[in-house]
Amino acid sequence: MLVASFIMGRDVHAEAIVTKAKDTDVPLGDRAVEAVKSIVREYYDESMLSEVVYSENEGGLSTTPVGRGNAIKGKITVGKYFIEHIDAFARRVLQVGHELQHVQQQRDGMGGHRDQDKREFLAHSWGALEPAKTGTGHLPDAQRRDMIDAALGFFNCLGEDAQREFAAKKAELLRRREGVNGTRGNASTQPPTVCRRVN
Repeated sequence: MLVASFIMGRDVHAEAIVTKAKDTDVPLGDRAVEAVKSIVREYYDESMLSEVVYSENEGGLSTTPVGRGNAIKGKITVGKYFIEHIDAFARRVLQVGHELQHVQQQRDGMGGHRDQDKREFLAHSWGALEPAKTGTGHLPDAQRRDMIDAALGFFNCLGEDAQREFAAKKAELLRRREGVNGTRGNASTQPPTVCRRVN
């Protein structure tokens, strides 16, 4: 198992998190909570996290801000899908990072309903362009393309002023998309051209 993990590009730290997350002697909800906490401890800034809770019907991860101003932290809710797909570990790590991007956005004053599409565009863009964390494994090209398309879908939800503001970011996403679209045996697809809100 350890050899297979190294072939997949996961180091001992990542493998320890994955192994613990797949221990069926522990209730699934407890494993999901601990997996997110472990990912934050290993790859991100723990001071941004308030707590992690489990909700089976949560489609992936979601974050609720706790506190005010620069002291805001994130309460992350994790669902069944996250833990059942923990083997896609590089993606799971970036998914947690996406949620912590939302915490930083709240700290930067970008809260409220009005900026929701902007927050999602920026967080999805971060994940789409961020390299897989060292030792977490490989991120398949098709998965990277889907992450880029999620960001582009939110770009199309922005108003004209915001689209002008982020035109360079859109161009960067489209350039990166060319390198992963239709590669490694995956069918080529077109980027979204209308507003599309996905988690």
